Amino acid sequence: MKFFKFGVVGIIATITHVACFAVAHSALFVPPVPANGIAFLVAFLVGFAANSAWTFKARGQMGRRLVQYLGVALCGLALNSALMYFAVYVAQWSPYAGIALSIAITPALTYTLSRRWVFA
Repeated sequence: MKFFKFGVVGIIATITHVACFAVAHSALFVPPVPANGIAFLVAFLVGFAANSAWTFKARGQMGRRLVQYLGVALCGLALNSALMYFAVYVAQWSPYAGIALSIAITPALTYTLSRRWVFA
């Protein structure tokens, strides 16, 4: 059940990221890279809050958990980037295959790190 909740939070965080990027870039005319950074930060905080309160029902030590959760998020980003690199430049697959590979692999890693390290 926790993995399902983690997935729901991931979907919500992704929608948040896309919406924040669209508002920052299209409505506020923020350049794409800073707009993506702002969107990542907002989505990160939404994901942390939802996983803390709903998925793992964490109490206390929020500062430490926030830093650890950031580490997990950055590990997820690094793994996604490595999988995309492999798919596109090594295997010479479509970038969409890289996205599919990332979706198949990354959530299991980030869930495991979140459950066993951040919210243990």
